[in-house]
Amino acid sequence: MDICKACEHYKPDTRTCGTFRAIKPKGDKVKKGKGYVTLCGCVMPVKVSFKTFGCPLGKWEREVDKKALQELNELLAPAEKTGRMAKEEAEQLIDVFNKHFKTNHKYSSCGSCMRTIVKEIRQAIKEGE
Repeated sequence: MDICKACEHYKPDTRTCGTFRAIKPKGDKVKKGKGYVTLCGCVMPVKVSFKTFGCPLGKWEREVDKKALQELNELLAPAEKTGRMAKEEAEQLIDVFNKHFKTNHKYSSCGSCMRTIVKEIRQAIKEGE
């Protein structure tokens, strides 16, 4: 947040990067190098809390890279088709997620618990796309 607060595009009254847009953010265009960058219009205290987001101006990077998200997506793919996942596959998925997102999830034989973890992983992948 300190980086955002020091940025000339940060709007303290709305705590946003550029102009806030409630639907499909298409923030303000800003010159960067030879081209233009679109400011996100996001509410920054929320955005900086997600490890899958970065600054559109490159002032701070996402903590989880696209390669990690792709790896998670590939591990989830077989289960997406069948609706089932072997214990070893689930453990590997959780290990990769824990490593990249610095969480401490544990494998459980409880279906509801595993669905909650998988839902969190899917959400992280969606946010990072």
